[in-house]
Amino acid sequence: GLVSVILPAHNEESRIRRALLSLTQETYRPLEISIYDDASTDNTLAAIRETIPQLHEQCIHVVLSCSTCWKSRRTCKQNEFVCGKSRTDSELLICNCSKPKPEIHPRGVAAAKNTAIRQYMQSSGTILCFLDADDAMENDRIAHQVALLQQHPYAITGTQIRREPDASTLRYTSWVNQLTDLQLVTQRYKECTVIQPTWMMKRDIFDALDGYRETCIAEDLDLFYRHLDKFALHHGYRSLVELDKQLVSCIKNSTKTKDSLKRSIRETPFVLLRRLSTVYTYRSTSASQCVTPNLLRQIRASALERQVLSHPPWCDGFIIWGAGKTGRRFYRCLSMQMQSKVLFFVDVDPAKVGKQYHDHGVDRKHLIRAIDICHVDKLIPPFITCVSMNRDGQFESLLDSKGFIEGVDYYLFG
Repeated sequence: GLVSVILPAHNEESRIRRALLSLTQETYRPLEISIYDDASTDNTLAAIRETIPQLHEQCIHVVLSCSTCWKSRRTCKQNEFVCGKSRTDSELLICNCSKPKPEIHPRGVAAAKNTAIRQYMQSSGTILCFLDADDAMENDRIAHQVALLQQHPYAITGTQIRREPDASTLRYTSWVNQLTDLQLVTQRYKECTVIQPTWMMKRDIFDALDGYRETCIAEDLDLFYRHLDKFALHHGYRSLVELDKQLVSCIKNSTKTKDSLKRSIRETPFVLLRRLSTVYTYRSTSASQCVTPNLLRQIRASALERQVLSHPPWCDGFIIWGAGKTGRRFYRCLSMQMQSKVLFFVDVDPAKVGKQYHDHGVDRKHLIRAIDICHVDKLIPPFITCVSMNRDGQFESLLDSKGFIEGVDYYLFG
């Protein structure tokens, strides 16, 4: 079916050509690119228009709107937009607006994506493929990702990434590219395990989530967790705890052949194309860098509380491994009701073991409770791990030696 590449842009004059031209190397057809310019004050619109002929030469349909003309498109009737003129008619599909008037302001990343996706008014594909204006595709990403999506129609599929500049975020890039099929789900509270500019999903999956929440700054992480909620409900799981146990059981009990493993996890919320198919650019000025660590931590903690901690056996009490900054911050992100479920902290640091963590509440004026910090030898499931992994394998070895299973006995919290 038709794939719509969703590409929002804001002041990307010097970068968007690479993103657009990377599509000309893709072999999959039919293909369209839906672009929404969110009140750019540079020459982004001109750069897009200059590149459109090269896209048309490769039989790639282009739809372009901007902050000036998008409202008028909202009033178009469905049959006027889709059937009234051909898909390559520039009068209808490609805006001729200049730079926005001073009173027109950017609507934000979430609104820009929603506008580019909006069916009939903008994009028409049954499959949505995401790309940021400063990124690019490579290695025939779309064709391979569509094939993967056909095997996992209810999933958000992603790809492995090639980071630019090469030396940026080496540890993160290594982690996200090496996640196993199971870790894509179980390590969801450490980071977003499937990077948004690599996403592909069916339109009906996106529509079932009512799109991005335009009031949420971390719109991709928010949708990531809401997709999990919807996936579990659709497949009849009472909770994501139950889903995780099922995935763990399927993978551990399956034979080690690749085909049987694929069949055992057909119904999974996230799948990764194991090819370097998206160039993912690091920029200190990008929109994602404007999201504070505190906000991301709160979103992850809220999702963990809703999806895991509120369900048995977690709701009967759990332990936090790590009495340092990460563990304490995680504790403070929890609701007061959930904080009361924390049995104690454990740690390996002699300077912390045997002492207590004093919870003075939000106002930090009154002692609410004192929580013991015990040695890690007292660690029993269920627990949340708030320690940095990969420290010479020390923590991984301890977990393995005790037979603890990620996604059943514990989760990592980043």
